[in-house]
Amino acid sequence: MQLVKKFGTRYIAADFSPEIYQSSSKVDVRKVDLSRPEAFLPRNSVEGLVHSHVLEHIPGSIERIVAKMNDAIVPGGFHLFSVPVHAG
Repeated sequence: MQLVKKFGTRYIAADFSPEIYQSSSKVDVRKVDLSRPEAFLPRNSVEGLVHSHVLEHIPGSIERIVAKMNDAIVPGGFHLFSVPVHAG
């Protein structure tokens, strides 16, 4: 909820399956399929993207997907994410 406090109505929550949040979320959750981010996130349409443990679940070229996600971010915006790292 810290992002809601910081960005207010500019904060948009998103998930591949937004219906799972209907009963528990205090904010609306939009559908986004990051296997084709350009269909949901037009170029220069967001101030930033934040996601955790998502990229490893997206089928396709991770390089293409991250590039398309970055295209959606306005100049000076941010992209913050984490991915698991497994030894070996």
